[in-house]
Amino acid sequence: SPELIIPDEVDSLLNLLPRHYIIDGGIAAKRNDLIEFALDLGRPPMFSSAGGTRERLLSSSTADSNDENAQDYVVTKADLQHILGGLQFGEDNRAGIERCLHRISCMRNRDGEMVGATLRVGRYVPGNAIMIADLLHNSNASILFVGPPGSAKTSILRDAARILSEKDAVVIVDTSCEIGGAGDIPHDCIGNSRRMQVRNIQSQAKVMVESVQNHTPSVIVIDEIGRREEVQAALTCKERGVRIIASAHGSLRGLVRNSALCMLVGGSDVVTVGDMAARKSGSKLKTERKGSPVFDVIVELDRGKLHEWQVVLHTGAAVDDILRHGKYHAQIRKRHPEGKESGIEIHNVTCKATDGNEIVKEQYSAGTLQMKREKTVEEQQIAAKPRLKPASVKNVVSANDVRWGKYITGSTKDRKHLKHCPVCGRINKTNKGMMAHVIATKCYEQLPSEVNRFFLRNKDG
Repeated sequence: SPELIIPDEVDSLLNLLPRHYIIDGGIAAKRNDLIEFALDLGRPPMFSSAGGTRERLLSSSTADSNDENAQDYVVTKADLQHILGGLQFGEDNRAGIERCLHRISCMRNRDGEMVGATLRVGRYVPGNAIMIADLLHNSNASILFVGPPGSAKTSILRDAARILSEKDAVVIVDTSCEIGGAGDIPHDCIGNSRRMQVRNIQSQAKVMVESVQNHTPSVIVIDEIGRREEVQAALTCKERGVRIIASAHGSLRGLVRNSALCMLVGGSDVVTVGDMAARKSGSKLKTERKGSPVFDVIVELDRGKLHEWQVVLHTGAAVDDILRHGKYHAQIRKRHPEGKESGIEIHNVTCKATDGNEIVKEQYSAGTLQMKREKTVEEQQIAAKPRLKPASVKNVVSANDVRWGKYITGSTKDRKHLKHCPVCGRINKTNKGMMAHVIATKCYEQLPSEVNRFFLRNKDG
């Protein structure tokens, strides 16, 4: 795992801002962690940095930022004209800087005038895709990166394209110049990859098919598949033997439920089962995977976890497991942020969803499962309750000794005496419940013969 050194290209974006934003805004100290600037007419300019923090920028004309009486500087039309005036925006209201990876998006009012802008910092991270180098080099698998915005999907795609272009013919279908940067000459970060620019988002599916028909690539790279037409285009490219490296928003579970994108992972369909299968499951209807997935491998990313990826090596099997019992197998791959001499750690896990849709990961090894989440507050309170130990089996020699320890709950007025099974320790509120438990689980077989006969004689009582 090499050390990740990010080239500093922030100045090309900062040069668009008025000078007073940079000097008194505290930008210089946080330039390596900058994510984006948010500028809205009549409001204070804001910037976001790593960790999800948002701060306000001050103007040189305001008081010191530590002064309690400091007034916020607000964005004016002159500021927006200074920043956006020299840029050419497309139909998607996006623009870029020549041979740079930054993305500038504008907001317009009903008359088409610019009233706001988002300036997102674009970065290239050499060696970022080394976490899946085995999958890139030693297989022909199509790989889909999924995650929320800001989870580094695009920067990983750039490095994957560079790595694959050393040996393969790679064509990048670049919508809004997201991967290769603005301008006719792409950024050097994509290596030997060729790039086809997409005029607008509605044309992305058409350009995907055109790239395969006209330029005979062995690999195509696409950022943000998000519409039915693009899913169908990906299916067409895959059927023609082209490997696809792409990204999409969401997660594997979300794709299974997404009617527009589910075919990327094989889709799902409701089928009618036979009588014998229906007796086992209790239903004549069953949800199954519809077809083969477009992507063989899914890499799940999360915002803020740039050095920890979840890799699903067999998409079809994972979707089958999700539809069948709600959990699937994956790998957690980790690396040291500074590289050091350590390699990449790989842990096999089983992922499942709780009632609150929280993903719980269990590490499995040698056929055993080990929970990897902390106990909830409720579980901690239950574990902390004092419990009397059940009577030892060796102390139960006659029916008269079946006096299970008392466990008192509730207020003094509503106290209830609970019973402990002397074999397994299970608690029951009534003698009848205890009798049913002992007979059903055959705990009585581990008790002395006299007590054994006592349970058998009174099981219907």
